[in-house]
Amino acid sequence: MVYREVGIPVGVGISTTKTLAKLANWSSKKWKARTGAVVERCCPLKQEKLLRYTDVGEVWEIGRRLTTQLQGMGINKVWVLAKADHKTLRRQFNINVERTARELPGEYCMSLTEDVEPKQMIACTRSFSERVTDY
Repeated sequence: MVYREVGIPVGVGISTTKTLAKLANWSSKKWKARTGAVVERCCPLKQEKLLRYTDVGEVWEIGRRLTTQLQGMGINKVWVLAKADHKTLRRQFNINVERTARELPGEYCMSLTEDVEPKQMIACTRSFSERVTDY
């Protein structure tokens, strides 16, 4: 409906953690004809199948540079990332990569809504009544 009316492809992914839901969303768009753009991955067997198939670069929070580094370590598929040693991932990369790897097997690490304190900042802006082109 959204695609037809607005032209934006939409997919819905449902799972037990934020990272798995994002992967389910990715798969809903990739196999739109087979899935009808809605994928539910709450069953551990279905999750494992998706993790074994998906390349590590498709994971939310894993960018191009991290993908290259992970592939250099022999981590090509998401399933291997999920089984990797979490302490090594944290030491080698950062806590976000560790949390992402922990969420892949179903461990809840990231909340759906971030409770971030609003930043306090002071802004100093100046404007002139006419255009200034000289120093």
